[in-house]
Amino acid sequence: MAFPQFDDPNALDDGRSWTARFESFDQRNDDVYYTIRIVADGKPTELIGKLSYLGQDQDSDELRSTFAAQLHDIAAAGKTNTDYVGSPFAAR
Repeated sequence: MAFPQFDDPNALDDGRSWTARFESFDQRNDDVYYTIRIVADGKPTELIGKLSYLGQDQDSDELRSTFAAQLHDIAAAGKTNTDYVGSPFAAR
């Protein structure tokens, strides 16, 4: 099993869009980290977003929907919600 990926662009109200790729999972704290790519005027920027994971089935539609809403909020704000900067070994 794997956490969901969000490879298709998701529109934001201001013309920007976002995609997100699973970065890492901190089992001890039940935190899931995603690399969020925000595209504005054809220019991408990336940031890390921290999501709360409470042991739901990783393949469930409910988890995908919950994560999509959290990622959307982080992307809309345009800033990270964590001090974690990502693993140097994570795929980009």
